[in-house]
Order: sequence, then C-alpha cells, then structure tokens
Amino acid sequence: MAKRTNSTNRSSKRSTSSPRQIADGWNGIVPGVSQVKDAIAKLGPIEGEDKFANGKWLQFANKNVQLVVLDNDPNTIVKIRVFPGYSDKDLAPANIDAMQKVYGPLEQTDLDEFGVLTYERSGLRAACDFFGNPHPVKWIEFYPINR
Repeated sequence: MAKRTNSTNRSSKRSTSSPRQIADGWNGIVPGVSQVKDAIAKLGPIEGEDKFANGKWLQFANKNVQLVVLDNDPNTIVKIRVFPGYSDKDLAPANIDAMQKVYGPLEQTDLDEFGVLTYERSGLRAACDFFGNPHPVKWIEFYPINR
C-alpha cells in the first residue's frame, strides 16, 4: 500500500510543475534589469565584442551565451542569446517540444527561406531548424517583456 501512495505522490508532483517564468530571464540574468557586471560574475570574462549601429554583442568564452548592450546604457543587458550547446541542457532546451515544456506555449511566427522557424511569446524568441523532428533549437533570445 505504501508503494501505491509513493507513485501517486510522484504523479501529482509532475502534474503541478509549471513552466519557467520568462520574466526571470536566463540563469538569473534578466534583460532590462541585470548589469554586465552581474553576467560577468556568473559567466566569467567577456571574450569578444561585435559592434552594431547603436550597441554591441558581448560574447563569453566557451559558454555559448551572448548579451546585447546599447550605447546609451552600456551597463544594462537588453538581450540574452543562448545556444543549446551550453553545458546545462536544462537551461537551453535542445528542441521546440522541450522549449514549450520549459517556457510554456510558443507561437510560430516565421519560416524563412533557409528553413529556420521562429517561435515567440512575450520576452522570448527561439529559432529552430525546420528539418529536424522535433525541431532542434538553434538559439533562444530573452528580451525585456515590456519592450
């Protein structure tokens, strides 16, 4: 009888789990709130920068994580891009099915000529490969929800 109670408890724990909150950002780094120094403390030093019209991408060494900062506020992170090759697969789901289990339902918004599907919801965007099943995630972007 005790064995049956344990399996019932496990089932109820699974059914009550909820998706991760996008407003919490990625790995505690929240776009529009977190500072570059916060990301450096969690991810280590910045290895490279790529400048664009009004800001820059910051690349971390061996982490498959990029951040965007803007010239008018170079200390505040406005976007995080995570690639599924990151060592903690739970924080970067490998396919769209896993993404929707972690972050809730996403709407397909685009399919480009290169076979890249884009899925979105407020504060999150993911690019996936159309040719895999389930569609493998190329990258996940987090941005401020109130943008």
